[in-house]
Amino acid sequence: MSFRYVNPGYAELQTGQYNYRNLTSYDSNNSKTGVSIYKNTTYSYGGVLCEISNLINEIYARFDIFYNTTSREVYFRIGPNLTISNYIKFQKSQRGNSNISVICYLNGKQLDSRYILSEEKFSVWLHIRLKDETDGIFEYIMNGGSKYSFSHSYTTFQYNSTAEKNIAMLDNYQGSDDIFFSNIIISDEYISPKEEVIILPTSTISTDMTDNQDGTFTADETNQQLLMTVDASTLISQYGRSSKVTSIASGGIPAYKTAEGLSNLIGIDKISGNISEHNSVALSSISTLGAFDCWTTNITLGELNGKQIGLKAAT
Repeated sequence: MSFRYVNPGYAELQTGQYNYRNLTSYDSNNSKTGVSIYKNTTYSYGGVLCEISNLINEIYARFDIFYNTTSREVYFRIGPNLTISNYIKFQKSQRGNSNISVICYLNGKQLDSRYILSEEKFSVWLHIRLKDETDGIFEYIMNGGSKYSFSHSYTTFQYNSTAEKNIAMLDNYQGSDDIFFSNIIISDEYISPKEEVIILPTSTISTDMTDNQDGTFTADETNQQLLMTVDASTLISQYGRSSKVTSIASGGIPAYKTAEGLSNLIGIDKISGNISEHNSVALSSISTLGAFDCWTTNITLGELNGKQIGLKAAT
């Protein structure tokens, strides 16, 4: 079963048992999405965490990083636990005013080390297939530039046959608000280097949940729904009606369970009176956390305009 994790830059939208650990959301000009995440204290192995519900041998990722400092390290880690030796390190270097040192380690072995010219903001696209010693691939692109590819015996998973899942994590190990993460997509299926996360404007809300008059809604019965109508007119003028929409994420911050028996949300969309249900997402009891469902799609911005997207309460 495929998965897709999408996060414009909200610390509350984490998955897994290490949720929301020393992360803070920040309304930011340092991000294309207008929001970003930073880790506000020094804490080893804690960052933007995506817990994958099953073991996989291939992963795609894209994300943006903003450096507000002269020298910091950022890691993208993948493996069955947090103390893993599969990682790619991006380090802003003192070697010139705008050099990023990229050092790639897989299975504890260094694959590549190079300097790439970059501004304070830069984007990363990664593809890693960690299968066996004859079929491993690692490739990355920075800022839409050249693709660097490697395929040899080092590109293998740090594999644990007793593990039930993998963890993907974007982390600034030293812990500082000098580095901001945003525009994050992680999947076991192909992600185009051109894909971006966009927060959709909405016009109206339709719901049978209780309106708390503070921007939040409460469900106390199963099958209660909240639907928001997408107003994509501004996006259409910016990107064009024919621009592709590859996935949709619907969620809330906060989103947590308050009633006995209601412990899940299901992503839904509605068009021409027909409602489609997607994935069931388990809710936490922590009132500061959010939750979201994400599903793939193959429509255009023009087709998205006027579509209703939302969530349904479930057991």
